[in-house]
Amino acid sequence: MAKKNSALVTKLYRALSVVQSYAMATKISAIETASAIAGVLVGGIEIFANLGGDASEYSGLILIACGIAILVPFIRAFASIRTSRFGHTIQSSKMYHDDVQSRLKLSPNYIANGYEIRDFVDGGVTERYVASDLVDRSLIRGSFHPEQANPLYLDKGGYSIPDEVRPLAIGIISTILRKGKSKRLTNGKLTRQSTDLLPEDPSFKTCVVNKVRYFDGQCTHEIVYKQAPSKRSIDECFKGEALLMDESGELIELWRSRCANFMGASTIAITRDLKLILNVQGKQSMANAGRCAPSGSGSVEFSDCTLVLGRSANAMLPALITQAAERELHEECALKLGSSKMRSYLIGYARLLERGGKPDFFCVTFLDMSSQQLVSEYLGNISAGEMDLGTVPDPVDIADPLHPSQALARALAKRAADNPGQHSISIQLHILVHNLELFEATEEGRAALAQWAESGQLG
Repeated sequence: MAKKNSALVTKLYRALSVVQSYAMATKISAIETASAIAGVLVGGIEIFANLGGDASEYSGLILIACGIAILVPFIRAFASIRTSRFGHTIQSSKMYHDDVQSRLKLSPNYIANGYEIRDFVDGGVTERYVASDLVDRSLIRGSFHPEQANPLYLDKGGYSIPDEVRPLAIGIISTILRKGKSKRLTNGKLTRQSTDLLPEDPSFKTCVVNKVRYFDGQCTHEIVYKQAPSKRSIDECFKGEALLMDESGELIELWRSRCANFMGASTIAITRDLKLILNVQGKQSMANAGRCAPSGSGSVEFSDCTLVLGRSANAMLPALITQAAERELHEECALKLGSSKMRSYLIGYARLLERGGKPDFFCVTFLDMSSQQLVSEYLGNISAGEMDLGTVPDPVDIADPLHPSQALARALAKRAADNPGQHSISIQLHILVHNLELFEATEEGRAALAQWAESGQLG
């Protein structure tokens, strides 16, 4: 019975995903929907009034207006759906992917703030990302000195995908559903980063965020290496690169990007008995399936944002990222909320080019729990259905407590050697090695590591 219920719930999620993709393609706004409902109500009232003998000389005009209010949005919707489903063919090509990346460059503003394009090679495949030591050091300082951190500002304006992408929305979501028949897709509310991190530019001190949906990302930053030629005209072809870079080949900065750019947050946990906690993403994971991954890793949910800003109207960026990272740590290690104390520090940032330049943040978390307790709690709390999403947390010894980066680097090198030619390591873990090195090199980072090694106490 449990399996049947689970299968039914999965089908319902998938059906809802299709409905939501149709809504994205049609662009029926809340105002239009409300006007249609109002039209039905007004028309109904008028009809009942007429039946009661209290007829109005404007009855005909009112009914016509109601009909227009109801029909126009939905006629447009059906026309849009037809175009969406049958007008384009979405194509993926390694040649196009490689060509786009070969032409990609950074703006002078990014270069002035220390950004560079870096490579991560895993299983013979190269993934690229944009990062800056200058930015990472600034984030580390802000983690220890709140007055130096980036203030957080919530832009309550809405986000919608670019008009040229709307005809592709149904095909994109349908393709995702076909490739993962057992996966439950939910169009959850996530947090979008709308401005860049530029320590050398005071005008970008505040980090502006707003609300987006998961499908918004699937239809923007996740399709920058796809093309969609029109079936009606050989001269018409959508090219995803227009969402990633401008005509000169420069990576579009976040403040003028049209992509969803929802934020990611990852953390590497250090337990009380000086172990790093690694996870392996399960086969059903939407990102990094089968790869070794951080202790907690995922998207910054919009609920994280509202929670942090609810605590303080003057919240800073580190508070948002550590909230999301710790929530992911609880979820992926199956820890009950409140079962252990922890303290996290924001130590890094990158834009992942393989995912359209979306922003990702990186943390280190001191977890007031032994590795044995963590594994025991995981086995006691995890459900059979969640087993497909990951494996038992894997503790890694830290030989030198002041240099956990070395233990992580050794663990990743061993995993790569044990799995030659395979995608075995997530890009987040690769980036975290360097972030930890920068953290270890700061006076504040060394002090935090030394205190944890000596006393196991959260400072």
